[in-house]
Formats: sequence, C-alpha cells, structure tokens
Amino acid sequence: MLRRITVMAAVALGVLTLAIPAGATTNVRHASFGSHGSASFGYRHGHWIGNVHVRGLPAGNYQFEVYFFVDENHDGIPDGGVTRDVCNFTITARRHEAHCRGAVTTMLDDVRGPGAWGDINGAEIVRLADHTGTVVLDRPLR
Repeated sequence: MLRRITVMAAVALGVLTLAIPAGATTNVRHASFGSHGSASFGYRHGHWIGNVHVRGLPAGNYQFEVYFFVDENHDGIPDGGVTRDVCNFTITARRHEAHCRGAVTTMLDDVRGPGAWGDINGAEIVRLADHTGTVVLDRPLR
C-alpha cells in the first residue's frame, strides 16, 4: 500500500513538473506613485519586463527606470548595483497621462543568477530636459 502511494505521488509530481515549462515563472513587483500612478516590473518567462502608467505630471519627455542594488552587509547603503532604462514616454499639455512598457535583457543576472532581485529595488520616473535627467518620482518595488 505504501509503495502504491509513493508511486502515485511520484507520477503526480512528474505530471506537475511537465505542466510548468522551464522559465515560465512570474515574479512581479509593484511601485505606487500615489495619485501619480503606478509601475510594475518583473521577471516573466525568462525576461525582465516592466510597465508604467502615470498622470498629473507637467508636459514633457520622461523615462521609466528601474534599479537593483546589492547591500552585502545590510547597512542600508548600496554596495553596488545596476540601473536600467525600461521605456520612454511623453506627457502633453492636452493629455496629462501616459503609459509605456518595455523590457531589459539583464539586471543582476550575472551576479545573482537569472530572475534574482537585489536587496534594494526601486522604480523611478526621470524627466528628460536639456540633455539631463531629473528624478521626479522614486518608489521601492515591493
């Protein structure tokens, strides 16, 4: 009887393993910008993908960026990390909201492995003007 239960459990586990394709994990985190909108970023099917929806910002060109920092000694001060541009969008005087979505190839994949998050993760909206960027919104990805 015990052997039969063990075989049935092994078969069920094998079927479950076959039903979930490799790299099909979904690990998405969100950042709320309050009344200015929200962003999401995650590792989906082997790729880092993000999107943002914002409103109420002045007209201009903006960029959605995400950052992952490593904090090896856990003192709250980043010891290194990476920032990536996900997508660009424009807010016009007529339409005070915009959205965009994009993908990046790697984050901390070379350091911690594919799909691994940093110790400090966040999303920011950068206003692009005069060949410089000014961070206007910055929130943690949770």
